[in-house]
Amino acid sequence: MEMKVEKVFYMLEKKPKKGEKEMKKEVFLYDEMDRAIEKISKYMTGGVSTGDIELTEISIEEEGMKAKVISWSAIAEALVKKLTQKS
Repeated sequence: MEMKVEKVFYMLEKKPKKGEKEMKKEVFLYDEMDRAIEKISKYMTGGVSTGDIELTEISIEEEGMKAKVISWSAIAEALVKKLTQKS
């Protein structure tokens, strides 16, 4: 897989459920936060807890990269906006 990134991308990690046969962490990369929020919404609808999901914003800067974990309050706000747009 190849992905061209301008300045910012998002990494979504989902930890495996305890007791799953294959204990693999799922990692997805997104060029927009909205697309990661859609995946989080699907995970939560499927019963995944917030403790098993982490969203990180990665910024490409002149001298390297900078990673920042997105807070659950920011994720919740984005989820609410997504839900109210559907109404």
